[in-house]
Amino acid sequence: MYRGWTVSLVAQSLMLSFGIIMGVYAFRGFDLPNLNHRYDYVVAYVSGNLFGIGLTLIPLLIMHPRIGREGLFLTFLLGITLFPLINFLGFRAIAAKMPPLKFLVVGINDELLHTLKEIEAASVGKIQMCNTTNPEPDRLNHLITHANGHNAILVGDLEFARNYRASLDLAESQGVTIEYVPRLAERILQRIPIEILEIYHDYYDVVFSTTSNSAALRAFDIVFSLILLPFLMPLMGLGMLLVLLLDGRPIFFLQKRHGYLGRKFPVYKLRTMDNVTDENGKKAVKLTRSGRFLRKTRLNEIPQILNVLKGHMSLVGSRPDIRTTYAFCTKCIPFYARRNAIRPGITGHAQVRYRYVDKVEYETFARRLSFDLYYIKNISFNLYLRIALRTVETMLFKRGT
Repeated sequence: MYRGWTVSLVAQSLMLSFGIIMGVYAFRGFDLPNLNHRYDYVVAYVSGNLFGIGLTLIPLLIMHPRIGREGLFLTFLLGITLFPLINFLGFRAIAAKMPPLKFLVVGINDELLHTLKEIEAASVGKIQMCNTTNPEPDRLNHLITHANGHNAILVGDLEFARNYRASLDLAESQGVTIEYVPRLAERILQRIPIEILEIYHDYYDVVFSTTSNSAALRAFDIVFSLILLPFLMPLMGLGMLLVLLLDGRPIFFLQKRHGYLGRKFPVYKLRTMDNVTDENGKKAVKLTRSGRFLRKTRLNEIPQILNVLKGHMSLVGSRPDIRTTYAFCTKCIPFYARRNAIRPGITGHAQVRYRYVDKVEYETFARRLSFDLYYIKNISFNLYLRIALRTVETMLFKRGT
């Protein structure tokens, strides 16, 4: 196909490969649960390849000499046929040979049993809770220091860990993995369940007391927003046209939301709701004709890029609340005010891992909070970028409600 590989062609190949890998990741092609859902796996790879090639197409067209259409087509063909098959079989073989962690669970509260079951399910069989026990000290020392079918110990109570430190240290020196419930739940579930926040509140009080906005991520917000603007403007134009043709004016609306430290600021959106009066004469809100599509695809959120540039919001963070939601949640849900320790975001960990939440009730907002606090506790450029990438998949596949 080519007379010889030049530095430019090698650079383009590496750029294309990186773009495709990022695309496949963004569309969840490397998620362990997808091994049990082959349709999702195929969709992830095909979509990831298309996204990756599109991501690198502009820089590839600028460089000379170019890989060309043949190279792009061959790469895409291999990317949706041979490579997924090799990766799928290899991934399954590695996963099958990975020995499961069989936990002896000690010092556990009954309130956490549901969380332990959720961890087991999310691990796709790689974590097993073999025994949940709180026996007498002598018997417990024997269980800790002798395998008895387990190769790991899960500690649920920090006071328990202090009382049995010598036994735990001895077990660890013999190759037994020692893990703690909060850390295991975060790692496997990618969230901090509300029951864990309540039980380990002293630990999380200290953790969240040091949280603050990142100057580096603010710089990335500005740079990425300016890069995204040329790509988002056509999409916003499409959304504006839909609103104008189907619902008329006004196209935009401003809504006061609670953001950083609970302060109010105006959020810019495309109009998706109308104020109406029902048959009983009561005021209500109704979804517009264009609203369902705009909310499903998140196109109505695009004008918030202006909020990012003005410093009200970040590209990634917790969703800002309206007044009634903020009042209910801060009063009823522990640690809820902690989600305002950083700037709110257009997209967020809860949006790509959970779902769109609009009904004000304890259970759904507490679960949303568990994802938001995970992001705030573990905030980093890596996590920021991962959420931004997966937002593309959320929009294209119209996930959520």
